[in-house]
Amino acid sequence: MIVSLNSNGNGNGNGNGNGKGHAARIFSRLFNPRPSPATPDLSRFRQLAVRLHQDLPRSSSPRSVLLTSPSAAATPAHAGPALARALGDHLSRPVLLVDADPGGHTSATEGVSGHLNCVSAPGFADFLLHPAQGIEPFILPSSRPFVSFLSAGTAEARQKIAGAEGIEALASAAAAQFDFVVYCAGPLTHDPIALALAPLVGCVLLLAIENRTRLKDLDLAQDTLSSCNARKMGILLTRAES
Repeated sequence: MIVSLNSNGNGNGNGNGNGKGHAARIFSRLFNPRPSPATPDLSRFRQLAVRLHQDLPRSSSPRSVLLTSPSAAATPAHAGPALARALGDHLSRPVLLVDADPGGHTSATEGVSGHLNCVSAPGFADFLLHPAQGIEPFILPSSRPFVSFLSAGTAEARQKIAGAEGIEALASAAAAQFDFVVYCAGPLTHDPIALALAPLVGCVLLLAIENRTRLKDLDLAQDTLSSCNARKMGILLTRAES
């Protein structure tokens, strides 16, 4: 199976650091990719990829990012593939996109694996059940040079996993084989896997929907990330699709 990433890079907003309110000020960056389903535009995700490449040098930081949300209002189904594609294009080095939401905080069709038509492919959950196999048997190639995909896993494996056991082993295996890893997880305050990944990645980006994500949810997420020693934090602000 080859995963197609050709139509998933929807973004054409401007990145800036002048967000209003306490929750916006305490994060290191404010990014604003604006979805445009009719005409995919990766230019703003390319800007984000460049900034992540600069902020996460190979010599001193994990080359990875966690896309999560302060609530169930936003999912990384579009942003994750778009960012992975932009990183692959910019770095010209191996990038791994990981659907790290096997717990079903988003529906199978709305998550990253559903967005890429890989809901039945072995992946993340299957690795957690059998980490001795390594991640190689579960990696899927994509239609984009340098980008590979690890699905959320089979339904059977998703039902069997208990919590976040094996996350560190997966993160180590992914970092050893890929220059950059993009994890897409469930809501930060509801997902133990997102919490387990937060201190292991170079940067956590919280997905927020304009005029929909509540400030108190962002504040709670910031407090949660501070308590689990996340290295870098940012907000990825999107607009709801019409």
